[in-house]
Amino acid sequence: MKFVDRKDEAARLKDALAREKSSLVVMYGRRRLGKSTLIKRVLSENDVYFLADRSEGQHQRVLLAKVIAQVFPDFDKLTYPDWESMF
Repeated sequence: MKFVDRKDEAARLKDALAREKSSLVVMYGRRRLGKSTLIKRVLSENDVYFLADRSEGQHQRVLLAKVIAQVFPDFDKLTYPDWESMF
């Protein structure tokens, strides 16, 4: 499947990421329209991308810590008992 260039959406996402203050960005749409691909194309190598699933929270925290450790070494060396302790 060819990825259709979404310049407007990419620009809005880049703008949100460049803001000084943190914000929540919600991206929604039907399955298989390129939402994840758009996000991955906008992120830099120093950004963290993690796609959550419906598995148990502790399992997801372990997986997320491994992804974060790719940018911040040893982040996955600790155990995070809850989401608050992770963030």
